[in-house]
Amino acid sequence: MLEVKNLEVKLFPSHRKVLKNLSFNLKEGESLAILGASGSGRTILLYTLTGIIPEYIKGEVNGDIILGGKKINEEKLKERAHKIGILFEDFEAQLFSTSVELELAFGPENLGLGREEISQRIEKYLQLTGILHLKRREPSTLSGGEKQRTALASILTLEPQLLLLDKPVTDLDPKGRKILKEILAKLKKEGKSIIICEDEIEELYSQDKFLLLKDGEVIKEGRREEVLKDENLLLDTGINPPFLARLSNYAGWDTLPENLEEAKKRLEKEGWKLKPVTSPPSPTRKPLLEVKEVTHAYEKGKEVIKNVSFTVGKGEFFALIGENGAGKTTLLEIINGLITPSKGKIFLEGEEVKKIPPQKLAQKVGYLFQNPDHQIFCSTVKEEVEFTLRLLKFPEKEIQMRVEEALRAVKLEDKKEEDPFSLSKGERQRLALASLLVRRPSLILLDEPSTGLSYKELQGFMSLLKKLHEEGTTILMTTHNLSLVCEYAERCLWLEKGEIRLLGEPREVFTKMNKMDSPLPLPPWVSLSQSMGVTLLSWEEWKNSLFKT
Repeated sequence: MLEVKNLEVKLFPSHRKVLKNLSFNLKEGESLAILGASGSGRTILLYTLTGIIPEYIKGEVNGDIILGGKKINEEKLKERAHKIGILFEDFEAQLFSTSVELELAFGPENLGLGREEISQRIEKYLQLTGILHLKRREPSTLSGGEKQRTALASILTLEPQLLLLDKPVTDLDPKGRKILKEILAKLKKEGKSIIICEDEIEELYSQDKFLLLKDGEVIKEGRREEVLKDENLLLDTGINPPFLARLSNYAGWDTLPENLEEAKKRLEKEGWKLKPVTSPPSPTRKPLLEVKEVTHAYEKGKEVIKNVSFTVGKGEFFALIGENGAGKTTLLEIINGLITPSKGKIFLEGEEVKKIPPQKLAQKVGYLFQNPDHQIFCSTVKEEVEFTLRLLKFPEKEIQMRVEEALRAVKLEDKKEEDPFSLSKGERQRLALASLLVRRPSLILLDEPSTGLSYKELQGFMSLLKKLHEEGTTILMTTHNLSLVCEYAERCLWLEKGEIRLLGEPREVFTKMNKMDSPLPLPPWVSLSQSMGVTLLSWEEWKNSLFKT
């Protein structure tokens, strides 16, 4: 269905070669996962297939792109639009109409289709993506997952043969990810071919084929066993091998199990068992943050936070988990003093937050937004980091000393004169963190810090947070990425529809979640271990616990 031969791409004005001699093919109804670290050329490849490169992003394209037996290299973007559809990482940039229905109608109208055909397509893809009930809604009022499904449905109304998805799960909660997987499975059954770029490799495990890129070149291509079992190659390329591939190698299996159920059957058949593991007791900590009976409603009678009480100890790493709309971000904004709760009180170091002057609170609490671009606005990295200190009228000598210290901490000291928006997403995340660190806050709030980061970028960022935590900084993080909770959090709180469901150490919370009707799927290593009678939080724990009878 798709054949790419000797594809090479240079971008202007640098003339740098970003794709080199790249070849692969894809059959009808197949899905291909493109793996690679940031800068490997994954998004460049998608843009080249659609014609965005060279038509909008100027460059030179050589080699052949053959779709359905026809070479399409010379076709314009508008001629490829109904053949190849793309869902951008920033899917909100694809929405511009005043209702979901009009959003879906836009593409078919531009193809000149009849009214009846357009109506049928709108109805079909609203149903398929599960957003029929949102038909009359304005896209800007939807949740992130709903916006993504609207953007996807608007692409599907063009009925492309090939669907491209650039990091489609990065902004989704576990429920949204499950819905997206179900939609893609339906599309494959209909014969659609799919190419996915994604950093979270566990989300890609079920794809048919894999293409591993490094510096714009294919370094490995093949089916699941051929690519995913090569742990060392994946790690060298900046990719975290999936759990089932690691387990398969450790157990000596030639083939990878299809899913967790098959893995469990193999382990039981071969006599593998798991020893119980316990977490070390948490240290006794003096309370730093106290949330007391907090309730908040944006509209009367519609409470998004309901009678929430908990404490975070001084020097603790604490995680908030829950679906989109559970109230996690609202709770962070209340703690940071951006929102005054309808009821209840917040205390920081024994002082009520609403009584702390804003300038003083800004020095005590640092808040890192989910999208760091929302808090970056200066023309150089150095100006960005020193901005708040100048606003607070710190002495010049103190400003320079703190800025140097913060930039060293986030490894950006050699980029202090650069434009912040010339940095990578991971570097901008670290820059936003540096602008908080200069204040030396006693509490850092992080809203979904893993969003949009590659494995290598995320490892670097979390290592930095771990170092800050070890030095005594208190960290409160919201996340959909439960593997981060497994690895870094000392305690976690599960919010559901604004109410506390569970609070405790991750092993304790995940063990209880397994016995409840939880909408949050646990990481595969946790789920499989629980099906075998214990709760393990990491691959390291698996290696230490697994034994053969």
